[in-house]
Amino acid sequence: MTEATLVSTPAPVEAPDRFLVLWQEPVGRRYHRVGTLERGADGYMFAYGPAAREVPDFTPFAEFPDWDAEYRSDALFATFANRVMTPRREGYDRYVQSLGLASALPEPFEVLARTLGTRATDHVQLLPVPRANAAGVLSLYFLVHGARHVDPDATRLSSVRVGDALHLAAEPDNPESPLAVLVGAEPMPSRDVALGYVPQALAGLVLGLMQSQSVQVSAAQVNLPADGPIPDHMRLLARLDAVVPDDFNAEALLNS
Repeated sequence: MTEATLVSTPAPVEAPDRFLVLWQEPVGRRYHRVGTLERGADGYMFAYGPAAREVPDFTPFAEFPDWDAEYRSDALFATFANRVMTPRREGYDRYVQSLGLASALPEPFEVLARTLGTRATDHVQLLPVPRANAAGVLSLYFLVHGARHVDPDATRLSSVRVGDALHLAAEPDNPESPLAVLVGAEPMPSRDVALGYVPQALAGLVLGLMQSQSVQVSAAQVNLPADGPIPDHMRLLARLDAVVPDDFNAEALLNS
């Protein structure tokens, strides 16, 4: 069997067909997996996980009141569709561009895979479960978080261009999370030169991928505040590509 390698022109990343639905404690900030959202040939499916009802203070979504039911629909459920900006809303074109999406009307799962479905009004996130392609390369996009803490005026980001190599560094002594992963434009970035962090909910997976002998991270989209209003967490979109073994279990690491 030929060993997989990374190429200078990475293949397109297909939208995922499966998301883990997480709920974050408002105070402790710990994430809990509460359900699974899937898309198949016969439509969409949502179901709670067996431990969801044991999560302190978590209550069922209004659209899915039954803990034990398996919900199905031809269209994406409103609970999740409402986490994607409608094309009728002002600023939609800027929104799509900031996510580095090629299509002017991307499908919802493409958008959710990059934004994680985050909203300021609740504590839910959707984690895409990436799959390796036929060449054994697993790829994912993520928006770099925490920019306002480490690069508040985007001075460091202003020197980054689309396609530039980015670098990751674990920060186990981070007071917020021992799984924190810094993102920077220089090898072995420290907080003093960082651009931000891997989203906390993806950190376990990214730490696992960092163990690969072949991993590369690059800037997929750069959105400077000077180019127009942009939320801090959408300034930089990164792409990670890693060669993984046949038995690599991305979902297990997303649960870590």
